[in-house]
Amino acid sequence: AEYAAGAPVVSDDRPILEYSAPGSVYGASTVAGNIEAIMALASPEGGAVQRYGDDFQRACEAVRLFEEAESARDRRMLPEEAQLLSGAFTVCPEFLLAGSRLATSLHQSAAMMLERDNPQAAWEMMNSALATGRGDAMLLADLASMEVILGLYPLALEHSSEALRMEPLSVAVLRSYGKA
Repeated sequence: AEYAAGAPVVSDDRPILEYSAPGSVYGASTVAGNIEAIMALASPEGGAVQRYGDDFQRACEAVRLFEEAESARDRRMLPEEAQLLSGAFTVCPEFLLAGSRLATSLHQSAAMMLERDNPQAAWEMMNSALATGRGDAMLLADLASMEVILGLYPLALEHSSEALRMEPLSVAVLRSYGKA
């Protein structure tokens, strides 16, 4: 209620979003600001930590870090996003979405490192993504492609074969397997 105080009410008679949303598509994002404003108001119900224990405390901390990571992503701060997601996943390994997003963030950062002609750093980052346990076929295929660049052919063959088992009809996976 505090966050939405003073905001115009959307109704059939006042379709504010209907007309303002299309204009926002190409404008500056409000995601980071919205997350930060909501998180500033967030607090667990009084006594919840005592009632639900340490697991609740860990989950709250993981969600806070995850939301900060979402804000960092919106500001295009990928290294900060990865650090925050890593923190969320470390605090609460059961938070599967944080682990999945961490793997994706590291995968994207590795692709950027490869574009900057730093295959060794990219390969290390891809292995960190794989270590989250959330590796998919594309991650494995890209890792194998980096391993070919680095001359790590046995690893490339192992990772591309695993990707091929996961996605046997993927052109990108088949290309990676062929290179290996």
